[in-house]
Amino acid sequence: MEEEREDGVSFGELIHAVVKKIWLILGISALVTIVAVLGTVFVVNPSKTVYEICFSIDYPEKDDLKYPDGSAFRYLDIIGLENLEKAKASDEKFKDIDVNAINTGNGLTIQEGKYGTNKETGAYGIIEQPGSYILHIYGSYFADRNEANDFIRALVNVPVENIKDLIGKMDFYVNLNAYNSVSTYSEKIDSLNAQKKFILDRYDLLIEFLGEDYEVRYTEGDQQVTATLRAARSNASLCFNTFVEETFRTELKNNQYLYDKAEDNKIRVQIQIEDKEIQIKQNNALLEVLKADRDALIDALANVNSGAPIGDSALGDYTTRINDLIAENNKLQREIDVLAASLISEGNQEFRAQEEDFKRRLDDEWEKLNDVTGICKQVALALYGAESEAQFETAGVTLYADGYSVLLIAIGSFVLTFLIAALIVCVIDVPRYRKKRLAEEAVSVETEEGSAEETTVSSEENKE
Repeated sequence: MEEEREDGVSFGELIHAVVKKIWLILGISALVTIVAVLGTVFVVNPSKTVYEICFSIDYPEKDDLKYPDGSAFRYLDIIGLENLEKAKASDEKFKDIDVNAINTGNGLTIQEGKYGTNKETGAYGIIEQPGSYILHIYGSYFADRNEANDFIRALVNVPVENIKDLIGKMDFYVNLNAYNSVSTYSEKIDSLNAQKKFILDRYDLLIEFLGEDYEVRYTEGDQQVTATLRAARSNASLCFNTFVEETFRTELKNNQYLYDKAEDNKIRVQIQIEDKEIQIKQNNALLEVLKADRDALIDALANVNSGAPIGDSALGDYTTRINDLIAENNKLQREIDVLAASLISEGNQEFRAQEEDFKRRLDDEWEKLNDVTGICKQVALALYGAESEAQFETAGVTLYADGYSVLLIAIGSFVLTFLIAALIVCVIDVPRYRKKRLAEEAVSVETEEGSAEETTVSSEENKE
């Protein structure tokens, strides 16, 4: 019996060891449980949480996938580091969000499309939809769902603010500025024409996006004006219309006004005169040949027909070509006279007065276009500010969680830790307890044996 007790461990010994260190075991179990719960709540579960938001961005150029300045709109730029930093800077409450980690950790993705039913398969899921986007981001980057929702919305609104900034910085007067830097009247007319086209194209873009009956409010002089896009465009179209442009071009062609009277321009005009004189000489030489051929044909036909009248049909081709060359020479000579007059315009008071009037009227057209350009910019700023926006399909982010139950983690952690701690205590303390108990039992046996011997000796002594 004594050997069996030495070799085995009784249940009572185990219970004794556990009860003796029960508070230590419970403390360790509680501490591990707390750590496990906190790790699950703040580390494990957030890493398995994904926030999703579906949205589209409305602005006039969205169908062309371009920004107002003509540069390409790339939806992947929405989740770029630059936009992430702008979103973080938009509100002080985002100061603790690590945008560098988001950018480098592949925790943020975006794809083009939206949720819907596939027309071919009838299955519900992500379908192709240009201009609509689905964004996913891990929850581990945020303190809670509210912070995630606010930051993601701020991020989506960054390109909207970029669009508004581009309109504000956009140079609506680029062609009007060019008007003052070119050196010929022809280039000035081209600048005015380009500005007119720019304004009408801008109105057409806004009308396509919002409709021609969309009302806008702008300042004209000292007055506040409310008008439809159709009316604003119509007002702009009256400036430098086709008839006015062609009138200027015709007058310039007929008079060859020189805006820049520098020596190099005079040389250019002189070269034009010489070129036209050469053309006249070439035409005159061809006229002599045609007239000689015509006369020879007349003589030949007269001999054949013995004095009969010669019909126009026989000479028609020669007559037409000769008349065309004479008309062209007359035209070239008129152009030479105009060019020559432009070279001596400084001494020709009448010509100089005509040129000054031409310049004044052209400058008036510049002023008119400058005014309607200012109105166009006011309209664009107002409309982009009001109509450029992110459209969200849901009120907040959608949460997809694949985490663990905190209650189960707490119970499991406590029970498992308690068992492990109890086992460790038993492994360490039970041998010590048994050794101590066995030592005590040995002392007790020796004491009992000594007492028995003493009793025997006493008995023997009594007998003696």
